Amino acid sequence: MLDWPTICKCHQIVPVQYWPVLWFYLACLRLTLAEAWADGCDGLVWSLKPNGVIYIKYCGETAAERAARASLSPEFDHAPWTRLAPPELAALSALFSGAPDIARHLDGFWTVFTPCPVASHSLLPP
Repeated sequence: MLDWPTICKCHQIVPVQYWPVLWFYLACLRLTLAEAWADGCDGLVWSLKPNGVIYIKYCGETAAERAARASLSPEFDHAPWTRLAPPELAALSALFSGAPDIARHLDGFWTVFTPCPVASHSLLPP
């Protein structure tokens, strides 16, 4: 919950004319914190503005939300690509080898290598 030093610090930040606003938001924050902790929330981050308004920046997940999300087991492999075999580059090298079935097309600012199996479909002028 809200402890006495936190409440005193809030009153030091907020000017006296905004204290009624601060009291309202501190009461709302107290209720929000009580409800969050009753739900099993794992954390709550809030900020205080100089006019006494309190914003909730982050509210952690409740126990019910964590259970509904079905968290992954610790054995789950988070980075399988680091343990995969390297790709076979021989099949990819045919695309960039300048083979006769590759036609070069100039389109504005881009140069695109496009496989063109039929020479009559080439977009280049004869």
